[in-house]
Amino acid sequence: MAAPLLLGGGPPPRLIRFLDGEPGGDHEWTRPEGIVKHLMMLLSDSPQRPDLLRFLSATDQPLILAALAARWDDGGFLPGAFVTEVSIANPHLDPATPPGATGGVLLAVAKDRPDLIDLTRPGTVDAVLSGTRIASADLTEKYRRVLRELPEGVARERLCEIACSRLPGYEEAVAAAIDAGYAPEGRRERAVFYFLTEQWEKYDAVDPDGELVYAAYLDVHHSPDLSAHSRTWQLIDTARRNGRPDPAARYLRENPIPERPERDRPHRSGGGYSSDYGGGGDYGGGWTGGSFHT
Repeated sequence: MAAPLLLGGGPPPRLIRFLDGEPGGDHEWTRPEGIVKHLMMLLSDSPQRPDLLRFLSATDQPLILAALAARWDDGGFLPGAFVTEVSIANPHLDPATPPGATGGVLLAVAKDRPDLIDLTRPGTVDAVLSGTRIASADLTEKYRRVLRELPEGVARERLCEIACSRLPGYEEAVAAAIDAGYAPEGRRERAVFYFLTEQWEKYDAVDPDGELVYAAYLDVHHSPDLSAHSRTWQLIDTARRNGRPDPAARYLRENPIPERPERDRPHRSGGGYSSDYGGGGDYGGGWTGGSFHT
């Protein structure tokens, strides 16, 4: 039934009737879903089959359209070149998947329909950002362009949050935010954002005495949420690399640790921890991994 597509020829009527019907069969390859799965596998193969590509670029067969859409929702990978080609070309492939679905977001941008994505929903900006890491060069530019045209509100706030996180993809988030002139709405959040993205002229205008960044440092330092403490090191590292006032050093000046005999100090060894664990050793000559302070 599929041979005309593979060996040359027009759309095979017998294949269409088979896919549109619901014939029985005990084996996967005797059911419509199995045939569609096999066609998708052939799209990932070589050599290129022009008749197959033309057919998939124009068909409105629901099973095939669903299979093409599913290839965009892998999570860690985008479809190969052939799937991408037919997905973009097929006018019947609707990228309006359930809100927040990564595949629908990536497909909508690929088909030049960013108007179909909801940038107010959590995860949408993350999905667009993922496209800059896993897409081909031509598609990457489409995702980058969307990041630079975000509406005011939660979309820009999320991009700025990612830019400060140093998680995978944060470099693209930093570049997009700086290019587009984004910044968080809150004054303290804006100061921290400018500080961590090293936009010093803007930072000095918002926080000339450093009090906003230091207040943010204290909030994280005193937070019971240990997962938030990575922000402490981000502030310390950024300050030291740029010759800016070190919030950790200021904290120790304002909260000195009482002098105690050497034998009474707690020690830690191994694992990259400072030997002065809890005694300020992590602030002396550079952080060695481990604690920030007790």
